[in-house]
Amino acid sequence: LLAQAHLDLGWTRRSAEPGPGLPREVWQAFLHHTALAEAALETFDPLEEMSPLLAGTRYLLVRGIEDGEALYRDWYEDWSDLDPTNPEPHLTHAAHLLPHWFGSLGTFDDEARAALARTQHCSGASAYAVFYMAAAESLGDLPPRMNLELFLLGLKDFYRATGCQYRANIVAATLTELDHTLSSDATPKSRRRQMAREALETHLRENLREFHLSAWENGEAGIQYALGQVFEKEIARGEHIFVGPEGLTARLPV
Repeated sequence: LLAQAHLDLGWTRRSAEPGPGLPREVWQAFLHHTALAEAALETFDPLEEMSPLLAGTRYLLVRGIEDGEALYRDWYEDWSDLDPTNPEPHLTHAAHLLPHWFGSLGTFDDEARAALARTQHCSGASAYAVFYMAAAESLGDLPPRMNLELFLLGLKDFYRATGCQYRANIVAATLTELDHTLSSDATPKSRRRQMAREALETHLRENLREFHLSAWENGEAGIQYALGQVFEKEIARGEHIFVGPEGLTARLPV
């Protein structure tokens, strides 16, 4: 807890500075807090303690220690091995595989596939989708070379792992952004567009039973776009969209 507090303090100070480059005093404060966190953890081994909490906190040190680039892969695998169904190790590690940290777009898909292979036995293709969701959040768009079929399968496995409505909303929002991106495809009947739209429609009609606004990057506008795409014909007939235990349904108001 002490280490995590130092990491949070240092990262908050660093993240609060707008624009490129950091003032020297901010960078030094960040490194100082990271060093204090490292000192608090140095007597503990996450694997010996069988502690995902320790492993996750230790992993965050890579942002501010000298040999972070040499350690971040091993520490990610330790964290993931200790908590193999948890998406957090993948979300955190994927961001460090991007160009502004330790990786490159050219190798990102290979890393996502490796994560899938390591965890497929317990979470299906979920890790592949989580990697790309993390990258999209960081970059503002999905990296190139993504295998759409694997991504859609991973989103399905990510939702099914808990079946909770918060994850259902995360997946719905992700599919909505994907559908919007692919709508600019010059080919009207692009197979990729069809795959994304079919996945969005199936998910909204069968799995979404609540709306969690915080899960949608574009909030209400994203929800309205999704409903407009999936229920276009029903809305044109004057039907209303209802949320219920069987998912979203459209019918004329009584």
